[in-house]
Amino acid sequence: MKKKKRNPKRVFFVLPGFIQVLFGKKLKKTKKAKRKNPSTRILVKIFGKTRAQQIGSSLMIIAGSLLIYIYYPLFQLFFPTGPLVAGPNSIEISKINVEAPILWNVDPFNEKEYREALTHGVAQAKGTSFPAQDGTMYIFAHSSDFPWRITRYNVVFFRLGELVKGDKIVVSKDGRHYLYKVRELKTVSPQDVYYLTREHRTQLILQTCTPVGTDWFRLLVFADPVKP
Repeated sequence: MKKKKRNPKRVFFVLPGFIQVLFGKKLKKTKKAKRKNPSTRILVKIFGKTRAQQIGSSLMIIAGSLLIYIYYPLFQLFFPTGPLVAGPNSIEISKINVEAPILWNVDPFNEKEYREALTHGVAQAKGTSFPAQDGTMYIFAHSSDFPWRITRYNVVFFRLGELVKGDKIVVSKDGRHYLYKVRELKTVSPQDVYYLTREHRTQLILQTCTPVGTDWFRLLVFADPVKP
């Protein structure tokens, strides 16, 4: 007896059946798909057609709402919902829609400490200078994080690489505002801590990870203070 060969092209997909149940519309049948999709029969059999549609709609609304909640901080960086308002201790970069609190004296070599700080704002590295002091003030923050850990401040430096020479940065401390202008940008390895530990020039350095979504390199933005 000759064995019947299986047709390797005969594949059932869950999505078409789900859409059919969700919207109550019949999908266009072809010669290869004359029967109702098995996922449609299962959903209708378990919940009934009307109930299955309601469940499908609810799941789509929940999924959409969750995506909006997760990625809203990124959306605000490109489409701000209001004017930037600098706090008494904050950094403001109007070109890339950044306004975030600064947490002072954060140990950059203590991962637990700086990870906690970066969920609330950007961090000024402990041991570096403050505004109006001689020496380097070093501020660092995330450019991104895992989707379930994204907050407004975990992506604050997402667009840092868009800065160019002459762009303005405002650092506020105890209500006083200090203006800086970007001088240059550099990309260095994570092991290169020269600018953090041994740079004595009076300047501001901003640091974040690059490319966005990785920790392969560090993007550094150098800015000089503008005298009032």
